[in-house]
Amino acid sequence: MSSTCHFVPARVLLLAPLLVLSASACSTSHGTEETDPDSAVILPDATVIPPDAGPSPLECPEVRADATCLESLLAPAGVPFDLPVFFDTCSCCAASECAAAVEGSTIRLTTTLCPDPCDCDGCNTPTAMCPIPALSDGLYEVVVNGAPAFQLPVAVGDPGLLPPPPMCVRYAGEDGCMRPEGWIDPSGYRPGTVCAEPAIGGGAPPSVVVTLRSDCWGCSDLPGPCSVTVEPRFTDDLPPGGEIRVSPTRYPTACDVACGGCWEATERCFVPPLHDGEYYRVWVDGEAVLSLTAGDGSAACTAGGGTPPPR
Repeated sequence: MSSTCHFVPARVLLLAPLLVLSASACSTSHGTEETDPDSAVILPDATVIPPDAGPSPLECPEVRADATCLESLLAPAGVPFDLPVFFDTCSCCAASECAAAVEGSTIRLTTTLCPDPCDCDGCNTPTAMCPIPALSDGLYEVVVNGAPAFQLPVAVGDPGLLPPPPMCVRYAGEDGCMRPEGWIDPSGYRPGTVCAEPAIGGGAPPSVVVTLRSDCWGCSDLPGPCSVTVEPRFTDDLPPGGEIRVSPTRYPTACDVACGGCWEATERCFVPPLHDGEYYRVWVDGEAVLSLTAGDGSAACTAGGGTPPPR
């Protein structure tokens, strides 16, 4: 008999001077007074905080975001940019915030999510934009709410070359034993069952979610980053579309764990936007495991999967 493996979150509040508030149209907007942008920070309620007053407070409760989707897996060097984050939950018009700070080769994000003030039949995915200052070339560790999340390459693009493909990355799980901060090298694994289904929520970057089920997950393992890229197809042996390449990982917890047997665990990996009506193959561990037609609303699983695992 199997049981579901639960991962215990450990969150540390970080405050940083950069703030962005994201809310849906049903939230009340606030006016702001004109002021010198170099002399003050304007909060959503128009309160002015002098530069020497310390970092701007975040107004919503701290909640760790779940994933990031980028138009290219390579962030631009030398120019400020916004790093999007989203929460794997269904809401109506809940506001979210993201504060960012850069320390050497580490990008620290603090994400928050307010209680949903609206009551509606719709299902939206809360998102926020994290303002990142200009960075130099290199590989950066992205830490979200005190826990390592994923690695972000930053470089100057070559205008003569095709940009890298779009990418979504599900953040690494938090270690309940408070592993000392710093990147943990995750290892890849091959899931027992792979399912692809339409994503829920309006306005969110991913259009499809790939759910991975592991029938024998080690009790000392935590999910590492799960990255998904979509490569366009340039051959004519298949219908127009592309290749969805899923790279799941895991890493060991710092807890002193002793147990026997296996656990069943699932992980949700997010897919960059697809073109409706086009044909895509899903690749895991170098093998095409299933295919789908974007936008038809159907779900597909590898042999033995039946229906997608429950969320």
